[in-house]
Amino acid sequence: MRATHLVALAGFAAAVLAAGPNGWRWGIMLLLSGALMMALDAWSEPAYLRQLQGVAMLLKLLMVAAMILWQDGQQALFWLLIAYSALLSHAPGRIRHWRVI
Repeated sequence: MRATHLVALAGFAAAVLAAGPNGWRWGIMLLLSGALMMALDAWSEPAYLRQLQGVAMLLKLLMVAAMILWQDGQQALFWLLIAYSALLSHAPGRIRHWRVI
């Protein structure tokens, strides 16, 4: 699933940054693969959706959906999402696993 997600990310990034056609197809693939990985994480760790990492992943999925639907904001959202993802994935475990709900 991660390999599919990375391929989709590369395709979507190329489409967004080069304003290429059919970027929405890569975006759908990115959204679905991300949602499936999130579902697997939630299934293996029931507290996942109550932690910051789970809530943050929901926000990431919403941002990808916004990028698919809002062509004019794609590049700004793309760079925001890259920075957001890097900050979250490299945050200490005590922050990622902080219980939000």
